[in-house]
Amino acid sequence: MWVQGNRPGFNSGRIVVVTLDEVAFTLGYEHGHHFSVAFKKYFGVSPSQHLRRKF
Repeated sequence: MWVQGNRPGFNSGRIVVVTLDEVAFTLGYEHGHHFSVAFKKYFGVSPSQHLRRKF
């Protein structure tokens, strides 16, 4: 998973590579799977499907 840094605190155009587990842990989930399930329930698609749509 990667995020393009165009928000304050990021260098413009910088790409930051993070894993699903890193995102999940940062948001308070113990496991990436729990985050994926919650993400899909809320958005209707998995995180990987969402990334394929966005980019």
